[in-house]
Amino acid sequence: MTELTRDLDSRQAKSAAPSSPPRPMPRPAVPPEDPTPHGASTPGRDAAAGTLAERRAGVLLGVWVGTLPWDIRIDATFRAGAEGCSVLRVSHTRALRRVRAFMRRMAKRYGRALRWFAGFEDQRRGMTHPHMLVRALDRPAPWWDFDEIRQLWQYWQTWKRIDWCHGIEGRVETCIVRTPGQASYAAKHATKSGGEWVLEDTDGRRGQAELPWSCLVSRSA
Repeated sequence: MTELTRDLDSRQAKSAAPSSPPRPMPRPAVPPEDPTPHGASTPGRDAAAGTLAERRAGVLLGVWVGTLPWDIRIDATFRAGAEGCSVLRVSHTRALRRVRAFMRRMAKRYGRALRWFAGFEDQRRGMTHPHMLVRALDRPAPWWDFDEIRQLWQYWQTWKRIDWCHGIEGRVETCIVRTPGQASYAAKHATKSGGEWVLEDTDGRRGQAELPWSCLVSRSA
């Protein structure tokens, strides 16, 4: 009887003893939080978005310009920094001023009002490369003499030879626009490099630039 009582007491003591705490369950792995708030921009993300926007703008501008009627395309260069030229660099403002003066000479020579588009391509070496599209608003269109167009662009060759170093208009290539792709070329290269473009009309009867409702000056972005 005594042994039975001791056995019961020992069992009750074991059951009353506090049990060991359970082992903690491992926590699931939580990915690190993004330090950038939702919707916030980062330099890399902004650059990618800007590049995509520029491509889309170039495509849309090229398609739109290609749908407009044009007579000729003129791809010109500036000879700044070349041997015999005292000008080292041509800014966008100066390039646009020279292109406008060239279109005034064109309109005055052919005696017609001209609608023209110019896209300025920024080359890697830091030079501006204008691509121009021209259409005579007074129909029929004149006979475009490519050699004469070159002379109108390089008008500084009519100056005294001592002043030739100040002339910045360089080589020029002209072609007849027969397909929309030839016209889109001018806009595509301008937007690809983040350059500027302009659409204007020039009155050939007075040889002065007029800015109608269609005048658009924009930096592609």
